[in-house]
Amino acid sequence: MVCGPGDTVTMKEYTYQGAMNRLRTRDINIDGAKLDDGALDIGALAGQSDEMLARGVIPKLVYRIPTVQNLWSSVLSIERR
Repeated sequence: MVCGPGDTVTMKEYTYQGAMNRLRTRDINIDGAKLDDGALDIGALAGQSDEMLARGVIPKLVYRIPTVQNLWSSVLSIERR
């Protein structure tokens, strides 16, 4: 597994509950990322990453769902992928 207890994963504020539950049961921290038009807001993510680094937190991965994002069923455009 890529992540272990105490690691941090950045994921959309609103995302697949099953993924969040899996991470939490493995004591992996979740940091919610802002959305714009139903997709990950890259500008906000850059600022969020800087704040995390200042706290000494380095996320192990960014979890995103490009096709049929839960809640809104949004699909990320080819350009944004």
